[in-house]
Amino acid sequence: MRAGLAGLVLALTVMIAGLSARPDGQVHITVLDVGQGDAILVQGDRGGRLLIDGGPDPERLIVELDARFPPWDRRIDVLILSHPHEDHAGGLPRLVQSYRIGRIFEPGMVGPGPAYHAFRADLALQARTPELLSTGDRLQLDSIGLKVLWPDRDAVPREPPDGGTSINDVSIVLLGTFGAQRFLLTGDIEQEIDPVLLSRGLPRVDLLKVAHHGSRTSSTDAFLDAVRPRVAIVSVGAVNPYGHPAPETLARIEARGAQVYRTDRNGSVEATLDGSTLTLRADRGGPATAGRADGSALLEEPKVVGAAVPSGGPPAAFRCAIAPPVLGTLASRPVPPATVASPSSDPAATRPSAATEDGLYHRDDVHPIPGGGGGTPPLDQPVGARPAPRSSGRRGRRLAGLPDRRERNPHRPACGRSRSAASRRRQGAPQAATQGPSDPRPPPR
Repeated sequence: MRAGLAGLVLALTVMIAGLSARPDGQVHITVLDVGQGDAILVQGDRGGRLLIDGGPDPERLIVELDARFPPWDRRIDVLILSHPHEDHAGGLPRLVQSYRIGRIFEPGMVGPGPAYHAFRADLALQARTPELLSTGDRLQLDSIGLKVLWPDRDAVPREPPDGGTSINDVSIVLLGTFGAQRFLLTGDIEQEIDPVLLSRGLPRVDLLKVAHHGSRTSSTDAFLDAVRPRVAIVSVGAVNPYGHPAPETLARIEARGAQVYRTDRNGSVEATLDGSTLTLRADRGGPATAGRADGSALLEEPKVVGAAVPSGGPPAAFRCAIAPPVLGTLASRPVPPATVASPSSDPAATRPSAATEDGLYHRDDVHPIPGGGGGTPPLDQPVGARPAPRSSGRRGRRLAGLPDRRERNPHRPACGRSRSAASRRRQGAPQAATQGPSDPRPPPR
């Protein structure tokens, strides 16, 4: 009797999960709460899935994704690495081992950090190489039109000149269109790129993913005057050592009338587009504001959570061509094969750049600001799930959140405690405070 009831409950749970996650004809853009980094999930109106970046922490990324997909559907149709910094590439080695990935894109620069090289090594084991994206490429995910605004093909050196700004400034910038709505995903571009984009024309947008975690070197006045977002989302880690987001950057955004959400205080933030209205849903709280004199943020009552924000419609002078809808896949104009050799075949590609500092940010941008990075530590909460078509070839039965005991990846960093740390605990010696993977250490002074 008990076994029968348990089976019935399980069947009902699976059915509800499948029904609740079926495509609803709307676009869902979720800035995932992955700590001090970026991971953005875009779900098309017909079920297509695009993931932009993987955050700094593989476990946290998988938890966020697993909460949104049922265990039988470990599928990402398109993966884009906006640029090869560790706070965007850290979760990708685990992702390519745990999920079925369709097409993979990147800007073409070799990253200096271990996660990027582990990611490329894992792809090499699958005999895969990422494709390049550059200015002018047009992509299609279901009914979503995506246009690449940056970087130019000749603006991406294979080896980064330094470990910070030069890597940030090759970030893939995507302008998305769905019906009468626009959204702009900016990676980590800094102030040097804003004039280039402005010179080519920028439309007003409904939704902006704020560049470079809201640093003081991002989102210039001229850029914000052009795009005038209705909602701006900052992907940032709680109590991070970089002072992100900078109070002056938040003030610039809010001065244009945008509602600001932050993953360090709101958790994962989901924007739903139906072609004319924008609906926001956050794990907790409403939009944040930088209204205090000391630069720390206030959290308002959740007045707009779940409420519709009217769209301003497309600008008359700007059009983004939309190709015929494609379910679950991405259509683009032909993109030349990536010129970055896989780590397994190019010894030079396996070495970190000699110019790297900490693999995350340029030293000029590391100026912690009192109150600028404070806040309640984020929480991970499930949002939903849905079924998907079966992939070709053998069935993928392994759950994404479980390790594969059949093979061990030699490129994955060790997760165990060091012998010296264990010895100190046995002897009762005090230990130095350590930082979690979501909040990287600042570079040495």
